[in-house]
Amino acid sequence: MKATRICTAVVALVLSAAAPAAERLFTASGIQDPTAPITNDASYIEIWGFGATAPPYVNPATFVGDPYAGLISSSVAASQAALGGLFALQASFAWDTAAAPIVVSPSGLTNTYAVAPMTVTLSGGGQAPVSLQSGVSTLRVGVNATGRQQTIRLGTAGSTVEGAIPGNSFVYTAPAQPSATVDLVDLVNTGSTAVPFVGLDAFAALPIRLTAPTEFRLVYLQVLMQRNSTTTTFANTPPATLDIADFNLVHSLFAAFDGVYGVSVNAADYGDAAAFAAAQTWVQANLRQINFEVPVYYDLFSVSSVPEAPSAGLMLAGLLLLGASARRRRAA
Repeated sequence: MKATRICTAVVALVLSAAAPAAERLFTASGIQDPTAPITNDASYIEIWGFGATAPPYVNPATFVGDPYAGLISSSVAASQAALGGLFALQASFAWDTAAAPIVVSPSGLTNTYAVAPMTVTLSGGGQAPVSLQSGVSTLRVGVNATGRQQTIRLGTAGSTVEGAIPGNSFVYTAPAQPSATVDLVDLVNTGSTAVPFVGLDAFAALPIRLTAPTEFRLVYLQVLMQRNSTTTTFANTPPATLDIADFNLVHSLFAAFDGVYGVSVNAADYGDAAAFAAAQTWVQANLRQINFEVPVYYDLFSVSSVPEAPSAGLMLAGLLLLGASARRRRAA
């Protein structure tokens, strides 16, 4: 009987000790930061061509002067109208504290880890909350040379021409916006010294009319936390716990939304019918879409660890066995 009690206690202790798994679950919640409105200098254009595996792509610089200031400003206005009321965001995520990094920085101070998809919940804008699941995410954990400062950066997979995060049927709409005529040759060459679009160099100019997006979808999410200490030396490995009170430098959520410009080629912008026809043919064959991407910043006010269901069950089982063993000893 004594041997049985000992075995029961040992099993209970083993179950209880085994409970803390390497997988750690977290949630982060934020509200839109009213001091960081959508602005021209934080927004940008993406130009996509056709291609099954590596489509032509250009990301022009943000324009602050003619002839693009009006285009960017109208696009920002559309974005603000669509996204300004989207005030609440929550992200659920997990990482394996025992995982090996997939990338180590040349300095060795920053490690990058593969992370399971995040679940993102959005609410506001007069619409019911909706949950989306991101693609494969990455976690970067870095420290400075002394180890006294740590940066944790968790992000979804970067956006692609396919657009929104999978599962996102939630579309934020804005009022119709005015159009602007731009030279596609100039627009593409602003973003690249080597033009990736075949045949575009045959045009001295290729005017197109762009209408600012009126629909936006979530394409990227990032959780950023940073802390320092005069006494603690941090590691560049995934932490087992997160407490927002510990991150005294930065704690923020960043969401990128994407809209697609309306594109048209207008005869009035060309000197003759042949030039107009050539432009139309090239655009239809080579230009897949032009996106406008805008950031929305959220103040991260809560980060919490979520007990993993299997771990919680193991801990409870261990405690119950210990309690049962104690009761049997008292009864005996």
